[in-house]
Amino acid sequence: FELAYAGSRGRQYLLKGDPNEAPATVGVTNSNLLRPFATLAPALRTVGQVQSTGILNYNAFLAKFQRRFANGFSLLGAYTFAKAMDYNSDNDGTVTVANVYNIAGYNYGPSDYDIRHTLSVSGMYELPWARDKWFGGWQVTGIGYWRTGYPFTPGQTQGILSTTVGGTGQRPNVVGDWEVDNPTIDKWFEPTAFQPPADNTGTYGDAGRNIMRGPEQFNIDMSLIKNTRFGRFNLELRCEAFNVLNHPQFGQPNRTI
Repeated sequence: FELAYAGSRGRQYLLKGDPNEAPATVGVTNSNLLRPFATLAPALRTVGQVQSTGILNYNAFLAKFQRRFANGFSLLGAYTFAKAMDYNSDNDGTVTVANVYNIAGYNYGPSDYDIRHTLSVSGMYELPWARDKWFGGWQVTGIGYWRTGYPFTPGQTQGILSTTVGGTGQRPNVVGDWEVDNPTIDKWFEPTAFQPPADNTGTYGDAGRNIMRGPEQFNIDMSLIKNTRFGRFNLELRCEAFNVLNHPQFGQPNRTI
């Protein structure tokens, strides 16, 4: 049995922003009016600029249990409780960070790839009967995997008129509890817990980045193995079944309010 801690602290990661993004200003309805370079180049819009201002904080607790093969049985289990935090997890292509005037305050949250809990278990059992006979030599193996869902950010169709909103778009305000007792693919969260800001000209919503979680993943694969020896040679026949419980693996829900 093993226990361990793993952590990393990254600084000066690449972060792509837009230095020509207009500041959100209440009362302004033209997203190009207040762009910093509007007087120099009125037709200039989004400017992708990569800076070394990104950060990453990762902390994890790890537990491992192993029973080495003995008496026809082996088992290996591993559990990870982890947390990854950053400003933005996607810096390829277009500008995806929201509110470049307050990147740390508005965007610091769980990474897009953050998985809070992960459990994996694998084992092998050698059937005890007729091990030395030609009709013996049977083994059963299995691998089970479970993890919590990826995070996602609530969004809305209403934008901010005075600026362009990168990333996942404008976020709503949180006005209640979005968690439901028994989430389904038809209703993964409570949409009435979010409302658009009353002002749509220069007010960002207060919902945090990646505050909700998508569906968990669960899967079991199994194998039935027959080993037969022919002198110095060994013949192995395998019958493998993937996702033996036929458990559905759903993607992220529609996050738009």
